[in-house]
Amino acid sequence: MVVKNDVKETLQSINEKKYWILITEAWCGDAAQIVPIIGRLAEINSNIELLIILRDENPELMDKYLTNGGRSIPILISLNDKFEEEWHWGPRPKPAQAMVIENKETKAVSHEELKKQIQLWYTEHKTNTTQLELMKKINLAVFSSLSNSVNTVEEIKNQTKITA
Repeated sequence: MVVKNDVKETLQSINEKKYWILITEAWCGDAAQIVPIIGRLAEINSNIELLIILRDENPELMDKYLTNGGRSIPILISLNDKFEEEWHWGPRPKPAQAMVIENKETKAVSHEELKKQIQLWYTEHKTNTTQLELMKKINLAVFSSLSNSVNTVEEIKNQTKITA
């Protein structure tokens, strides 16, 4: 499984402890495609601890991450070293999720046919879309934490008793 260089660099830049909680089940077709790449990404940086939990054994947690009212999996939750949520992702890459939503509205194909189409999509796109979507989540979290730590001019004035 090839990890894209920019994704690898993003992961290697994480210098604080992160806890990735992955909600999944062995029977899930999307999980079969997604869990291995998430595991591989977590291996890249020892600051990332991956915890895999089963959806059906943890309904209280799962119910905090419903997708359109359903318990769709897998769901990846990233927590910082204070166990505060930074971001979550799932249950599948956006293009595959769009296929599910469209078919729910149009009922163009059977559920079994949709599952086949999604698996073909995964085969065609490999893990590239999943990697890029996760990289964006990580980068947004880094940007957000940086912007939260940057003082506004007004805060700096108040802290230093400078007046204009």
